[in-house]
Amino acid sequence: MFGTYLQWAATVPGSMNSSIALISLPDVSVIPEPMRGRHAVHIRIACAVGDPGAGERLVARCGPSAR
Repeated sequence: MFGTYLQWAATVPGSMNSSIALISLPDVSVIPEPMRGRHAVHIRIACAVGDPGAGERLVARCGPSAR
């Protein structure tokens, strides 16, 4: 995932900013059972291209897990 993210991030225009985080979720009851004790990747994106469709197309290039 990190390699795909880095390749994608290098191709987007300056009007789009992003960051990626690897989150270790604890095995506690407040976390939904399927996610307890697992790792999650969180990609944050900010885009100011004006046209929402253009932003969606840029995000879609990140890969099938970019939803």
